[in-house]
Amino acid sequence: MEILFKECPHPDDKRRQRLSSELGLKPRQVKSWFQNRRTQMKAQTKRDENTLLHQENEKLRSENVIMREAFRNPTCQYCEGPATTIDETSFDKQQQVHNENGRLKEELERVSVLAACKDLDRPIPPHVLVTPPVAPLSLP
Repeated sequence: MEILFKECPHPDDKRRQRLSSELGLKPRQVKSWFQNRRTQMKAQTKRDENTLLHQENEKLRSENVIMREAFRNPTCQYCEGPATTIDETSFDKQQQVHNENGRLKEELERVSVLAACKDLDRPIPPHVLVTPPVAPLSLP
């Protein structure tokens, strides 16, 4: 029956009838054997899948531990030395510098327009005359 099961795990009534007469079993016994065998096969498949999933889970847990450790102790990818992290204060400083750069670019543009107008004896546009308040950059 095992050989037939490998060929056809779901035999029809005719096959089961023929097999029962060849083996001297009742058709109901043959039908039950095939049902039980399919159940065993399904359970074995689930156990195998479960084992694979447990292995994958352990692998992911190990990678997670390694990544957490790497985040706790960052190293420079080039020199393998300790990496510097950007904390809140340095981020604020970067933001201040960025804002100051924007303000300076606007001021440079106004001065350039003023100089061009003066050199060409043209009237100065009104929007160039309005200067925004200047806040000095305070970096430690």
